Amino acid sequence: MIIEIISHVAKVFSLAIRLFANIMSSHILLHILAGFTLKILDFNLILGLIPCIIILIIVFLEIGIAFLQAYVFTVLLAIYFEETFKLLELQPNLKKSEHRPLVMEYDFI
Repeated sequence: MIIEIISHVAKVFSLAIRLFANIMSSHILLHILAGFTLKILDFNLILGLIPCIIILIIVFLEIGIAFLQAYVFTVLLAIYFEETFKLLELQPNLKKSEHRPLVMEYDFI
């Protein structure tokens, strides 16, 4: 019972941490490159255009990665929901209004 509760909570946290880490890493990368570009632009305008083009390419790459992350998040969420609904199907005697939470009840002596 405790292990199942921990398992369901861990799934939620793993999705949240995965999404947060991927979003944060892309923001940090763009922040570092933008700072580098500003330093080069102060030095030479023509030479600073090259990092600007690189940043633009990376922004488009990050948009593609964002769609990929949304897809992965949706697929994992669907898998977790499927597991949840299979647990509910294990209790066929209950009416829809009588479904209990996913925590299985055990009688301890």
